[in-house]
Amino acid sequence: MGAQDVFCESDVLPPPHGWRLSLGLLCLLATLPLWAGLLLPLMPASAHGNQRPRDPFALALEDGHRLVCEGCRSLMGQLRHWAVQGVPAHAEARPALARKTVANAVAAMPPAAVAARRVASRYMGTGNFSDDVEAVLPLYRGEFEEAARRNGLDWRLLAAVGYQESRWNPAAESPTGVRGLMMLTTDTALDLGVDREDGAQSIRGAGRFLQGLYGQLPPQIREPDRTAMALAAYNQGIGHLLDARDVTVNRGGNPDRWSDVRDALPLLSDADWQKTTKYGPARGGEAVAFVDSVRQYYARLSAMAPASGAKGEALPAADSRAGAGKT
Repeated sequence: MGAQDVFCESDVLPPPHGWRLSLGLLCLLATLPLWAGLLLPLMPASAHGNQRPRDPFALALEDGHRLVCEGCRSLMGQLRHWAVQGVPAHAEARPALARKTVANAVAAMPPAAVAARRVASRYMGTGNFSDDVEAVLPLYRGEFEEAARRNGLDWRLLAAVGYQESRWNPAAESPTGVRGLMMLTTDTALDLGVDREDGAQSIRGAGRFLQGLYGQLPPQIREPDRTAMALAAYNQGIGHLLDARDVTVNRGGNPDRWSDVRDALPLLSDADWQKTTKYGPARGGEAVAFVDSVRQYYARLSAMAPASGAKGEALPAADSRAGAGKT
């Protein structure tokens, strides 16, 4: 329908020519979203699945309803029908081209790069632990052993931390912005002088960082509680670990015993307890889960290799009452 046809009724006078032009431009602007919508069926699927927007022309409301202009409904359906008709041919052509391009790129890589690319593509933040130990750990075991030797640690402990943090994936990134195989923050990586996105450097930096956390803990804390608290500090920071120790004292517990500190850590996210802390709120519950997970991975790695006599050879059990007699 032309813009002038809106006024072609017996009881409505046609507007001046300038008004017709203005109204035509207004209609054109109003229908731009419809024409833009033609491109949507040709776009690749979302990373979260293969489903495209159910209705790209609808306005979603907070109550779950959709607002659609009734006058455009039939036109919208026809436009989408025309657009979708051309999708199958494009959908078949583009993946074939992508496969050919990737194949050519991989063929030009040296053998070591090809192997690393295949490992990275298969193990991207998830995987079966036994499979990862067989396929991925050999790529980094030497780095774990060297970093542990330099810092007086157990390489299996460092490897367990790395698996919990990234599944030994040097390209991993968390929602909070930490990156790399050992999930170092930007500031920590700068202080350590390492490239956190380089797997080997990330491991070496994490070894020095964890050893430094051991050194910041009060000397009276014994093993295995000392290692558990160092790991909690690795996850949430030494300041928050010290806050949890203060909360433990306020609750009548022993701040040198992991089982008591373990119970206090989740309280760092409680508004009432935050008033008593020095370093503010923290996700203390995540630190507890982190230590428990590292303990489990460490136990499984320990079955692969003999003890080395380094720090971290033992960790408290996940049960908060474990190690209650150690002071």
